Amino acid sequence: MRGGAIGDFVFTLPAIDALRQHFPHAKLRIIGSPSIAALAKPDQIVDHNSAAVSGLYCGDSDFPENTRDLFADADLVIAYAVDPDGELTDNLCTLCNCAVSVHDPRISDGSVIHICDHLLSPIHELGIPVANRDPRIDQNFGVTPGNFGVTPTLLTDPTSDFVNSVGVTPKFPKFIVIHPGSGGRHKCWPIENFVALFREIEAVGYRVVFASGPAEESSVNDLRRILPDDSTILRPTGILELTALVASADLFIGNDSGPGQIAAAVGIRTLLLFGPTDPRIWAPRHGHAHYLQAKSGEVGDISVIETQRRVLQILAE
Repeated sequence: MRGGAIGDFVFTLPAIDALRQHFPHAKLRIIGSPSIAALAKPDQIVDHNSAAVSGLYCGDSDFPENTRDLFADADLVIAYAVDPDGELTDNLCTLCNCAVSVHDPRISDGSVIHICDHLLSPIHELGIPVANRDPRIDQNFGVTPGNFGVTPTLLTDPTSDFVNSVGVTPKFPKFIVIHPGSGGRHKCWPIENFVALFREIEAVGYRVVFASGPAEESSVNDLRRILPDDSTILRPTGILELTALVASADLFIGNDSGPGQIAAAVGIRTLLLFGPTDPRIWAPRHGHAHYLQAKSGEVGDISVIETQRRVLQILAE
């Protein structure tokens, strides 16, 4: 069981991978956000907002049949959830004839520990070995029919319709994705800075593509007012299409955000800009992932010149 935003789920992938490797013949069922959980390629996805799940968080133990069926065949249940009164733990233990581990996904004791290591804690407690501590997303996968009513397929072929719409040409043989949004405005670098960086990058021969989602609608409107008319702003229809886009790019630039964690996990070079959050806890740990942090805690204090310098350094490596 894993709720939360995109980045929260990506940070949980090492724990999911460890379970897969230790139990290679077991089926993986994930209770969470259907679109986000698809990144882990589970055998089954159950919407955490469904009626079968909602009753787990109350004290009533008279569960409907679909809730009982959900856990009847479980051999191990790991729930990443805040459970201050222990009701979720009690209900899962009532429903399941197997080991149950409920783990608070928050780092609440002030420790400076990477979030991946924190989320691996229940795996260690169960004695399950961990071979890889960094999130990894396979670039080529599909989602089987019936998981959540759709059959999306991830396509990283640069000739695919969506990726080809980026407009890669002989003049711009590579492209860079800039994602200017995040889960909170306090984590967002100013749009004007991204536009200034865009102009500097295109000046040295790279095609720059802006990617946006529903949360960045106001930012997109600002971009359209500032950018040249021939600039490319793409809005992937979902996480799988976003993953296809960033997996085909030469570099991803963005704020501390879920799409940035996806970019690092698929293996492309990544530069994330951090303001108030601690990169020792939240930054990707991959060797190809880089970050800049504002010493003041205000992400807007990171200069365009400093960011441009780091971008060119990454591209030259």
